[in-house]
Formats: sequence, C-alpha cells, structure tokens
Amino acid sequence: MLSPVDEPERSRRAGRPRREESSQLSDRVLACAFRSFCENGFAQTTIEGVAADCGTTRRSVIHRFPDKDALLIAVAEREIHAAIEELHATLRYADPDPMEALRDGCRYLLSVAINRAPAFYRMAINETQRIKDLSKIMVWSSDEYERAFVRLILAAQNAGTFQRHSASTLATAVIGTFMSNPLNRLLMGDPLMHDELHLDIYFSQAWSVFLAAA
Repeated sequence: MLSPVDEPERSRRAGRPRREESSQLSDRVLACAFRSFCENGFAQTTIEGVAADCGTTRRSVIHRFPDKDALLIAVAEREIHAAIEELHATLRYADPDPMEALRDGCRYLLSVAINRAPAFYRMAINETQRIKDLSKIMVWSSDEYERAFVRLILAAQNAGTFQRHSASTLATAVIGTFMSNPLNRLLMGDPLMHDELHLDIYFSQAWSVFLAAA
C-alpha cells in the first residue's frame, strides 16, 4: 500500500500523460488552423472546421483558444517564432568570408519569400489593423529580420566593404529587395515568381544592383 507521501508522486505520474496529450492536441489544432488559414483565408476558417480537421471537438478548441482571433494570434506566434529560429540557425554571422555569408543570406531571404506560406502572411497582414496583438507580432518579426542582417552587414563593413551607408539602411534595402518585393509580386500573381530559372536571374540581377548601390 502506498503511504500518504507516495500519493502526490503517483498523481504527478498519472497526470503527466494527460498534460502531454493536451500539448499534442494544441499543436495539432495550431497546425490544422495554419493550413486552413493558408488555404481558406481568415473569413472562411471556422473553429468547427479546425476541430473536425484535427479530430477533436469545438469545445476542446475553444478551451485552448477562446475565439478565432486568439487562434490566429497563436498560429502567427508559432509560425513566426519558428521562422526566426530558422533565420538565426541559417545565417552565418561569424563566417570568415562575410560577403559570401551576406550573399547566401540574401538568397535565403528570397527562398523564404517564395516558399514560407506567403498566403498566410498576406492574410495575417490584412488582419493586423484589427488585431493589435497580431500587429505586434508582425512588427517584432520585421525587426528581427532587420537586426539579423545588420549583424551580417556590420561584419562586411568591419572587413572594409559597404562604407557609404549605415548597416541599418543597407539591411532595410536587403529585406526590401530580396524578401518584400518578391513576396509582393508573388501575392499579386506574378507567374515568374514560380519559375526557378527566373528566380535565379532575379537574384543575380538584384545582387548586382545592391552591390552597385551599396
């Protein structure tokens, strides 16, 4: 027979799987909501639809995310934090060849713009004026990208290049050229943004223009 001292430990062990299952369900809800927001947009995504997609009930979703706005905020936080973690893991801040590291970083930005769920970002941006917490997340994301490229550009400047402009100015130019502009063209339906050969040409030309201006 278990002593009274043993009872709390048994309760913790018994409760752990339930906590893990709850966390796993939350992850499934967010993944299904992300897919629905991308494919259907905000207006056509419903709590009921998300619940059905991940095999749970509306009540279970509402227990975790009280309404669709809260669900969108949670999805955005999950997606953007993952994107920022990937950004820092990809960029080579201490590379002995800072120009090559910057060039590869710019190519990575172009890939992010084309491949990292542009439909979700368009939908999220459309909702930022209405949902202040969502706006804060998007602004934080933009600031993180700028800070990351400031680090790369400062390394290049310390090596003797890019002396005409500040690192912040050049980082803004990099993000606009290799991320914002391609993303906007993609969202407006430019078919060339789906063509790998054209993307290679776009990158080569944009990199040359950036070097000439910097």
